Order: sequence, then structure tokens, then C-alpha cells
Amino acid sequence: MRAAAGEYGGVYRAFAIHAGISILEKVAGRQTMTSLGTALVQAWLLGGNGFRFHGDQDQMAEYVDEFLRAIRDNFPRVILDSLGGPDVIAGARRIPCQNHSFSQYNPKRAGGIYYNRSRVSQMASAAREANETSRHGREMAARFRTFLFMFAIATAHELTHLFVGYLAQGQDTTQSYTPPTLSYLNYAGPSWGESGRWLESHLFGGSVEFYRDISDDDGQAGIPYVLDSNALERKIRPTCVRQLVTSIGGDRATSNNKTA
Repeated sequence: MRAAAGEYGGVYRAFAIHAGISILEKVAGRQTMTSLGTALVQAWLLGGNGFRFHGDQDQMAEYVDEFLRAIRDNFPRVILDSLGGPDVIAGARRIPCQNHSFSQYNPKRAGGIYYNRSRVSQMASAAREANETSRHGREMAARFRTFLFMFAIATAHELTHLFVGYLAQGQDTTQSYTPPTLSYLNYAGPSWGESGRWLESHLFGGSVEFYRDISDDDGQAGIPYVLDSNALERKIRPTCVRQLVTSIGGDRATSNNKTA
């Protein structure tokens, strides 16, 4: 069952979306997306599946800038859904598009991002109970920050999938998706890769995972970890979570380092 995007704590979700876009707008985010785009084009070329990239690989940084500008101005469709259970935070889906122009990308016509309805509701509940005057309020404030962090990372991850669709110029064939050679650890399948995990690994030093705290209740966000290339887990410190959700957007920049 789906819910309209305006329900279930829309203001909190909007901030998490802003934070997710901002992660990619930062210099490191743009550089990582440029590297991803270049690796993707090479994988398409070497894959021999017949899919052709119709852009100019040397202009990849400009394509990243154009994609992010369009995303910031006209974010893709947002839908709240069950997504198969609480462990699935978000998902992206392409909408086949006839407009193959890199400079006229329309995110709302090109795709949508689905967010887990129950998890968004839990984030809103934590926000309502958060304060700095009681132990419970402080616990809920920390939980709320972790939820914001979770949805910001999920947004950046799913936007990476839509970026692949952008480079495919609206095509929706199996060959136009991420090849299995472009992934991280064991996230790839036999015929598909994982561009979102690839970006996480290059931007954060590993994939970001949330593990259940057995001492906490069912409304928790979980404990964030980074899973490195050796599949070793490193806990993300609460100070890092706080820093991302309180100072995001401070150094948004274009690829030529001009302030946006």
C-alpha cells in the first residue's frame, strides 16, 4: 500500500533528501560521481552487450553538474511504500523517457524514489519526542539524527541509480543498467551491478549498513557501520552522524570549485 509524499513527516523527509543531494554536490561527491560515470561507460563498452553510450566521456564532469542541477531544481517523484519490509530503506525506479538530451533532463519524468513508509513514520515519531531536557528526549534526539543520516545516505545511493539512467538517456533495457563488473563486495548479481554501493565504497570507504541494537526497541534506526573492502565492520561514531545532519550543504561546489 502506497502513501502520498506529503504524509508521514514530510518536513523531516525533505531535510533528509536535501542532505542526500548535498552529499553528492560536495566536491568529493561530484568527483566520485564523475569517476563512476567514466567507469560505467567503460563497462558498457567492454561488456559487449550492444548498449552504446551516446555522450562524450570527456564531458563526464559536466554531465554530473547538469544532473545534480536538475535534481536540485526538480527532485524525482517521491512515493512511500512498504518496500517488502523494514530492512529496505529506499529504492529507485526508472521511467522510460523519450527525451535523450543530457541538457534537458527532467527528473520527475525520468524516475522516482520510493521510501520505506514505516521507517519514515518512525523518524517522525523520534522527532516529535526529541528534546534535550530528559534522558528519553535525548535518546530520541540521537535516534532522529540517525534516521536523518540513514535517509540522507539512502537518497544519495538511489540518486546514483538514477544517474545511471540519466547516462543511459532514458533507455530502460536490461543492457542500459549497471553491469555486474561495477559493484562492491558481493552486492552484484549475475547480470546486474550495484552503482550505489560502488559510490558508497569510494566516497565513504565502504558500504554503509545499519545493524539492529538488541538493547533498543523496534522503533530504532539501528547502529550505522561502514563495511570495508575486507568485509570488516567499523562503527560510525555519533559525532560523524551529528556532523553530517547539522552541517550539510556547507561546501556545495561545482566541478570547477565555484560556489553554488
